Amino acid sequence: MLVENGEWIIHGLAWDDPYRIRSPKELVNWINEVGFLPLFGNGVKGFSVEEHVSPDYWWTGDREQDPWEWREIIAAGHEVAYGKFFD
Repeated sequence: MLVENGEWIIHGLAWDDPYRIRSPKELVNWINEVGFLPLFGNGVKGFSVEEHVSPDYWWTGDREQDPWEWREIIAAGHEVAYGKFFD
């Protein structure tokens, strides 16, 4: 997530992109494959949830499509953990 012209901008993949992560289960599978994955973009290109989901559904409350909601779903599943890390 970047600030552009004073606005927070979420980047991601097009809705119809075949590489877009489409569900919490797909996200868990990828996290298990790579071992660790930040929720938002960072200094490592392509190494975040943000960059692999549609930017259209963040903070919508739609548990089927909203990656912000997925973090709770994933944590409740006890297969991977969600945490906030600073600095």
